[in-house]
Amino acid sequence: DKAVYLVDTMLQAGMDPNAFTCSAALSACEKAGEWEKALRVLSVMTHLKLQLHTITFNAAISSCAKGRQWERALDMFSAMGQSKVEFSTITLNAVISACEQGSMWQIALCLFSEQAPSIAKIDVTTSNATISSCGKAGEWEPAFHLLFDMAHCNMVPSVVSFNTTISACEKGRQWQKALQVFSLMVRSRSSLDAISCNALISACEKARKWERALEILRVMAQSRVESNTSTFSAAMSACEKKDQWQQALSLLAAMQEADQEPAAIQNHSWEPPG
Repeated sequence: DKAVYLVDTMLQAGMDPNAFTCSAALSACEKAGEWEKALRVLSVMTHLKLQLHTITFNAAISSCAKGRQWERALDMFSAMGQSKVEFSTITLNAVISACEQGSMWQIALCLFSEQAPSIAKIDVTTSNATISSCGKAGEWEPAFHLLFDMAHCNMVPSVVSFNTTISACEKGRQWQKALQVFSLMVRSRSSLDAISCNALISACEKARKWERALEILRVMAQSRVESNTSTFSAAMSACEKKDQWQQALSLLAAMQEADQEPAAIQNHSWEPPG
């Protein structure tokens, strides 16, 4: 804010701020998510014919992304091309993130696909933002393929990559695809967490696959992944939908014990089928 105030003060005093001052102001706007101020500073730089760099546009686009202004972010991205300023991985990540925030999964996917041949411009964060954009819109298929395509780009999927893809499959009621992703997650020795496991159990619950839901609970216990109310609720619902009331009662007891003993579920009476 002080940097932006300095730019405004200099303009009011009839003084022209230099590129360093404007860049500092843009950086401050980006950190605070003040997209309107960021665009004003960028406008000042353009008016004063100060040289615009990749970092300059990155800060402005990131500000727009944080402010959920995906259209403004795309405008800045287009302006980079018109100004013949080379974009970086950070640029691409920021503009795709802005599209994700605006639920514009088609545009995010298009941007990713256009830049896919230029591997140097893409990293795990780029893939994760694109997968998340598709997942939030319930578009499980592109999210699923993006995850498996990461290997072709010599990228190792992160926990976020797996979690967002499993969640996308869960929203799309694709429990078998969610299991495929989960299996890949286990094989790659990625750290399991409650987010991925809960989404998978929820997918199984929607498909009335109570045996699978219990298998995931077993994996959680063996991997020492802490279960929570959502975990047990989804598993019990899966059992209830198939009239497996004894299993549901056993889970309820395990849930009550888990409040005091995280590993209690391992010692409980139910036995998921192999």
